Amino acid sequence: MVLLLVTLCFCFTGSYTTIAEDVSYSIDLLLDSISALIKTDNYSRITLPSINKNGLHCDAGVFSDLSTIHRTGNATIDIQGDYMALISTSLGLTEFRLAYRKCVVAGVFRRSLRITAPEDSVTLQLSVHHKGTRCYAVLNSINIDLQNLQVYTGDKWYNKTEDWLINWLIKLNKDRLLESIYDVIWKQAKVLSNKNFC
Repeated sequence: MVLLLVTLCFCFTGSYTTIAEDVSYSIDLLLDSISALIKTDNYSRITLPSINKNGLHCDAGVFSDLSTIHRTGNATIDIQGDYMALISTSLGLTEFRLAYRKCVVAGVFRRSLRITAPEDSVTLQLSVHHKGTRCYAVLNSINIDLQNLQVYTGDKWYNKTEDWLINWLIKLNKDRLLESIYDVIWKQAKVLSNKNFC
């Protein structure tokens, strides 16, 4: 569930039967703009800090792909005054991948690994402002929920055993992984807040 605190006026097209559909369409346009900026400014792939906890040490991590963010549910709107509305909808990432070039597991295994999350949901709160010819968004809060994390280290027969062990360690380090992603997203959000979406 994503909460968008909006302080700009939506121009309803009249081609949709409900206000919620107009708002959903407007959110899609906003997400398209954000996605385009992410691609243009090379924020699709985010470098992650090293992990060194619970028997797992991984370096050279990359998280992707923020540019695949999209709306996964219809929007609801709660009008609050003349120029403010609370808009709720759900978001997801078409591609959610974590990759580390070098990992040491329990001091034994040394190899790269790839982590995917088939089920992910993004909860965030944005303040979207419209001032003159400028539209900008400020990230207020974010939460990422990952389910069924899957680890892949290779196609060899012994990789299945490694995958099982690493998957267990990744789950132990899930909070640290998410903290790393949050830290980077907050930094990038400050940069995006200076961009004009109009």
